[in-house]
Amino acid sequence: MEKNETFRKLCERVNNEILSYSTITKFYIGKTDNIEERSSDHKLHDFQETYPIATGEPETINDAEKYAIAYFKEKDAQRIANVGSGGEGPDGTILYIALMYEIEVIEELSDMDIVFNPIKI
Repeated sequence: MEKNETFRKLCERVNNEILSYSTITKFYIGKTDNIEERSSDHKLHDFQETYPIATGEPETINDAEKYAIAYFKEKDAQRIANVGSGGEGPDGTILYIALMYEIEVIEELSDMDIVFNPIKI
């Protein structure tokens, strides 16, 4: 399967399985080698949860990040928090999404039950 087709299917899956929650007000797509560290960094900027969505070689993840950012800037421009286009060098093996929620009480977060198994690309 062509890379862009794989990336498109990943984006559609993320859109359907994660971004369909109406309480998600903002999200950020990025790449890393340390998901726990990036999650901690994003929590400093009010993103409550970070999920890995794909794993692969750094060059492939770099391309996937650029594709996903462009895809969501076109499809969901109001909620995507990325300013740049991504892909500033292949420096991560994990593609992730950080989520910001509009919730009344923190218990609502546990009610969301997002389960997303990252794919190998």
